[in-house]
Amino acid sequence: MIGYPCLRIAIMIRSLIESNPYTNNHHNTFKCIIFWQEPRNKEINNSRKFLSSIKMINKTLHLKVSAIIVIAVALAYGISPNRVLPLLVNITAYSTDMSNLLRAIMCLYLGFAAFWVWGTIKSNHTRNATITNVIFMGSLATGRLLSIVLDGLPSKVFIIGLLVEILLMTWGILNLKSK
Repeated sequence: MIGYPCLRIAIMIRSLIESNPYTNNHHNTFKCIIFWQEPRNKEINNSRKFLSSIKMINKTLHLKVSAIIVIAVALAYGISPNRVLPLLVNITAYSTDMSNLLRAIMCLYLGFAAFWVWGTIKSNHTRNATITNVIFMGSLATGRLLSIVLDGLPSKVFIIGLLVEILLMTWGILNLKSK
């Protein structure tokens, strides 16, 4: 309802600009104004659907971004930890136990990412997916901050990860607060 007065004003201004003031064409302008005073139900429903789809895109964009990042990190952890991790960070996974741990983390990350993708597809799961995203990113950020306090500064990759986790957690909280 709030958008319709703005629509009426915009249509009236457009109609007045398009009408020629030197001719007696104001009758058509008046009809145009009256027509837009009462929009048809089909137009109202289409505009509501469009606005709700825009809101849904905004509410799910952080889930999509999170899923892409987490899937990439998960695959880096678990596909071939002996080859990939030494290239990215100062970690070597030469024991079977370390590979097992990293592959378990990979599947945990993939499971969360799958739920976030599901939340982008099914709107009735978006809120729960956002809550899990906030908890996931907040937990990772808290762990990294705790490690900084206890162990000192890590490499740049983990500092960037911390900043991205805080950003995604904040984005999710803002989406939960907006209606």
